[in-house]
Amino acid sequence: MTAEGYAALQQELESLKAQRPLIAEEIRRAALDKDFRENAPLQAAREKQSHLETRIRELESMLRRAVIVGERGDGQRVQLGSTVEVRNLASGAIMRYTIVGPAEADSKAGKISSASPVGRALLDRREGEEVEVEVPAGTLRLRIERIE
Repeated sequence: MTAEGYAALQQELESLKAQRPLIAEEIRRAALDKDFRENAPLQAAREKQSHLETRIRELESMLRRAVIVGERGDGQRVQLGSTVEVRNLASGAIMRYTIVGPAEADSKAGKISSASPVGRALLDRREGEEVEVEVPAGTLRLRIERIE
């Protein structure tokens, strides 16, 4: 995981922990109704609390197991943290991706997971190498143009 991804997960965790007292207050207010069998606001607040606690546990586990890598690779081979320019050999289009851990993937920001088909195909490759990647739309043929 990159340092940026680690920091984003930490920030999300802190934000979720800050919501705990708010949800506890929602539960307390909803419980004042005293009709626990058909108290939709109470059930909704408890469900919200359950989802919150589940996500907090997931984030804590990911952060405990995370291994931080440098933001950029060495420029020789594609690795976690590398930014790669690839050419689609069928269309000639150039695409730019940053290879990140699965928890950091964000296709809109050009961050692809090292566990994705394209990410796996690019890992440990050098500039000039060509790869074939099976994707739902068919087979992509890509050439690595640049590694940063």
